[in-house]
Amino acid sequence: MSRIRKITCLFVCALALAGCQKTAQTGEVLLYGGDKVSDEEAAFETTTVKKGTYKDVISATGSMYYTDENEVAMDEENAYLDKVLVKQGQKVKKGDVIAVYHIRTSKASLQKKKLLLDQAKSQYNSMLRGKESEVLAMEKSIREMTGESEKRIARIELNKLKKEYQQAVEAGKDVRQQEKEYNDLVRKQNKTNFKSPYSGTVVRPVSAAEFDGVPVTGEVLMRIRNESEFLIQTKGGEGEFLYNMTVEIGLGPTQTEIKHKLKGKVISTTNLSEGDDSDTDGQLIQVSDSDMKKYEFKKYNIYVTGVTLRIEDALMVDSKAVYEEPQEDNSTRLYVMLVENGKLHKRYIVSNYSKNDCFLAAQGVEEGQTLAILKQ
Repeated sequence: MSRIRKITCLFVCALALAGCQKTAQTGEVLLYGGDKVSDEEAAFETTTVKKGTYKDVISATGSMYYTDENEVAMDEENAYLDKVLVKQGQKVKKGDVIAVYHIRTSKASLQKKKLLLDQAKSQYNSMLRGKESEVLAMEKSIREMTGESEKRIARIELNKLKKEYQQAVEAGKDVRQQEKEYNDLVRKQNKTNFKSPYSGTVVRPVSAAEFDGVPVTGEVLMRIRNESEFLIQTKGGEGEFLYNMTVEIGLGPTQTEIKHKLKGKVISTTNLSEGDDSDTDGQLIQVSDSDMKKYEFKKYNIYVTGVTLRIEDALMVDSKAVYEEPQEDNSTRLYVMLVENGKLHKRYIVSNYSKNDCFLAAQGVEEGQTLAILKQ
């Protein structure tokens, strides 16, 4: 017969096995019913069958998982980084200067852009003057007309010319935008301020030295994190929290020195796989907005516990006192050694649930009975 061994649970049996205590005792190992283990004396410990509330508790550490974090990238062509003005963890507001850069464009390229701009402006001004002249000429012609029928036809044509003129004016927006872009390009040949598009905390900023002589166009310069929006992300622990279950979150320097306790709700059941950070694996737990504002989560270690199973009036047996017996059909039967008057009696039990250091007995034992833990 082989004895069942289980790996000790991190937290569960500290609660559940308050009733699975054992005491040292020596006695003669005898089995009634013809069963024989040894004719020699053997030392054994004892444990008592306890009845109470069984809790299957999962415990894990936690960390803050920020849900609002934006990349700050350089989208200017031929941009070269001169200096980064912020550090890791620094608070910034939208519009703050966070870096300095410049654009490198050849003289020939600038001259070409200037030539194209001058041509566009010349063509636009010429077209606008032409449309304006047509409108003025038609208005003058109408004033000189005497027939009402002729005037009505001329006014229709005038309205058409005015629409064409207005369209020409609108087309000037493209030319003005082209001029603005050219002027910006000229200006950015010198050092230019790069302003933050977000408010929050700076995360993983690059340095100008990393891109010495290399353009940063398309590169992520840093991330800006909104630290007021986060979830709790679990790490380690044995087992998985159930989706939508309520868990307890403890904040403190150690698990035995919890300063604050609050509630959270599990909102994921499978491990994440973000790819860029190994610390993004784990289940996610949501806390209330009021608790996010009330507690300084960054000051403490985070501990998460949750009860995944609760059974009232359970008969709990120390797993060290449970043995298995092979059957002819390759199955096994569980049994315990009941201690009565210093002698041992073999008793088969039925267990519907077991974990780590405890079996929950459905049949075969009663509350208060003493069981032997045999010495191997």
